[in-house]
Amino acid sequence: MIGVWRPTPPAFAPMLAPWLAFVTPFTLTSDSQFRAVLPPSLTSKRYATAYNEVKAMGALLNSARSTDQTNMALFFSANYLVLWNHALRDIATSQLLSIDDSARLYALVNLAMVDAVITAWDTNRHFVFWRPITAIHEGDNDGNPDIGSR
Repeated sequence: MIGVWRPTPPAFAPMLAPWLAFVTPFTLTSDSQFRAVLPPSLTSKRYATAYNEVKAMGALLNSARSTDQTNMALFFSANYLVLWNHALRDIATSQLLSIDDSARLYALVNLAMVDAVITAWDTNRHFVFWRPITAIHEGDNDGNPDIGSR
């Protein structure tokens, strides 16, 4: 179905950890407290603009990305929980935090990260909107005349 989430290449695996959408957040009032806004209509100018940008910037070959943008994307493609915990370690070390303050720092930031994951999964479950790779592959079928050449 056009616009609806489905397993994506290359593995065509089912949605990873959909149960996260049903976990009670630690610090938020609900899993939907910071739910993203409704995705734009597939036939809207806003959708076409986003589609064309993602296609141009996300292309594996002949991308519109600069070298710095590519390097940043590669850096942030790692597990963000691990990246942030490495950063926390550097902060705790450079600030000479006590073990108590370090533990508090780790706890608060990790609570925020887990709640962010729960909120993201709530949004995924709520809208069931397709992923960018699916949208690009189905660009000929989305009914939007403003989509760039496929």
